[in-house]
Amino acid sequence: MDTLENNINLILDEISSLAQEERLAISKQAEDFQEKELSRVKESIEQGAERKIQDDMDEIIESAKKQIAQFDNDQKQKLLNHREELIQRVFATVGKKLSEYTYTDKYEQEILAKVTEAGANHSLENSIFQMTKRDSALYEKIKEAFGMPCEVKSDVTVEIGGFKLVNLQQGILIDETLDNRLQEQKRWFYQNCDLGVTEGVK
Repeated sequence: MDTLENNINLILDEISSLAQEERLAISKQAEDFQEKELSRVKESIEQGAERKIQDDMDEIIESAKKQIAQFDNDQKQKLLNHREELIQRVFATVGKKLSEYTYTDKYEQEILAKVTEAGANHSLENSIFQMTKRDSALYEKIKEAFGMPCEVKSDVTVEIGGFKLVNLQQGILIDETLDNRLQEQKRWFYQNCDLGVTEGVK
């Protein structure tokens, strides 16, 4: 009886020892697994953080580039607007000076000289002179200076002075208006004087 109990106790002790060893082994495996998982998660987090930081940096750099480009365009547009204001102001002053010139004797002399030249150099009977209504006092003088049958009438497109000579029979148009001279000067100015600002920004 004692021998049987001793054997049972020995078996139980052995089982208990094996169970303890198994428990310790399982616990060690769990600890190893936990350590590996923690290391993997930590590495994953660090990699993710690096990617997030890089993504944030890329986004900030791209945003900065756009803001710089927008600022550059805004500044160029401001300069273009300022240039346009200056040009309009300059040519408004020139237009005013030309209008004042039309009230002088020299203006009348110049117009009549050009009309006489046109009549002498071309056979333009029955031509039509288009002029500003302000120059109506010159209409009869125009007819006399031209030296051949013609008509003189007002034209709302001629605002400053001078004349357009139209001959429908020969398909001729001679533009000697001060308005046209002013526009030609403005076109030349736009083509040759950029005031240090590059075109093409709107």
